[in-house]
Amino acid sequence: MHKFPMTNSEHSDAIRRLGSRRGFTIIEALVATAVFALAMTSIMGVFLAVTRINERGNNVRRIEQNARFISEFITREFRNGRLDYSAYGGSVPSPYATTLHYITRDGTTASFELIGDELYFHQQGETSSKMNSENTDIPNLRFYIRPLAESTSTVQPYVVMVMGIESKAERDLGHLDIQTTISSRHYPR
Repeated sequence: MHKFPMTNSEHSDAIRRLGSRRGFTIIEALVATAVFALAMTSIMGVFLAVTRINERGNNVRRIEQNARFISEFITREFRNGRLDYSAYGGSVPSPYATTLHYITRDGTTASFELIGDELYFHQQGETSSKMNSENTDIPNLRFYIRPLAESTSTVQPYVVMVMGIESKAERDLGHLDIQTTISSRHYPR
């Protein structure tokens, strides 16, 4: 037990005992905090970058799924039907049309039409259906139809469809252009 006041030798011994116990100085604590903050900032930057890449991938996947659905639907419908030249006034606009008019296998008239950035499917006697999903736009759609007029030759009618589709969320990151050629199974006789 120490008596107060301490002598110089007792004071020196107490300081030596305290000095042998190592602790953190305030400088060491500040350096450790700075290193921790720098590491956390780097980790958060990587996390945010991975999150952005994942979202872009999801946008591209949604666009591709929607483009595949639209392309397959139009292909199936047109392949089983035939061009409706009368809806174009006997001759198709050249070089391309923005609406594809055709006659279904059942003999009803139908069409695919781009209105603004939305693609609609119209069929006689039914309500129009929007083809693209809520999170995609179709900024351009062109149908290159050949032959331009119904003829008595045996040329099989075909359509080259060129479509651009993009994400409403990130227009500059999610855009896809597709092109497909579709021929009708209906041969003129």
